[in-house]
Amino acid sequence: MKRFFILFMVVILSTFVLIGCGSDQNAETISQLQATVDDLQNQAGEYSALKTELDSANNSIAELQSQMDALTAEKEEMSAKLEMIYKIEPVNETMYTIADADIYDDLYGEALGNEPTGNIPAEQEIKITGKSIVNDWYEIEMEGKKQYISGSLLSTTKPSGNTGNISNTQQPSGGNGGSGGGTPPADDGDVTGGALSGLPEWGAGGLEDSGYQWNIE
Repeated sequence: MKRFFILFMVVILSTFVLIGCGSDQNAETISQLQATVDDLQNQAGEYSALKTELDSANNSIAELQSQMDALTAEKEEMSAKLEMIYKIEPVNETMYTIADADIYDDLYGEALGNEPTGNIPAEQEIKITGKSIVNDWYEIEMEGKKQYISGSLLSTTKPSGNTGNISNTQQPSGGNGGSGGGTPPADDGDVTGGALSGLPEWGAGGLEDSGYQWNIE
């Protein structure tokens, strides 16, 4: 629009010049008019240069905007991935530690190199309140505070503890006053008064109730 205005002014001034010449206008007036035309032409050149710079700036702005849009999309994608990685699915179950287990204030604390904030001994029952939907990490509550523990240290099976089976042992038979028969001691040949010397009374009814036959001479 400005270019058309400049060209229009050039034409008008040229017409004035011609009219002035026709009317014997003095040379000073013609010179002034020519100076005005030259000034308008200079302004037109400056405008063209400014427009070129403006177009270049607009192109730069458009390129920066495109880069910003790409970075924004990348940021949103990363945020979605982080949200998924740190998303905890609520659960309500009981598990047991299979070894001494460190607990952390942050999910994946061990993998991130964070220091544990507590420890749970082996074979302890733990109430699970949440589970990571992408990794084997669990959320627990300790004294009203959310903590996190690796699933590699947990089991759904209750540990058996140290209650081993006690095996029954055979009580030696043949004790004094015992209720059952057993193998009598060997006869040492010492028989006094029709009884075996040194032998205990086997069985509740004596030797005859023991089930063994003894030859007493």
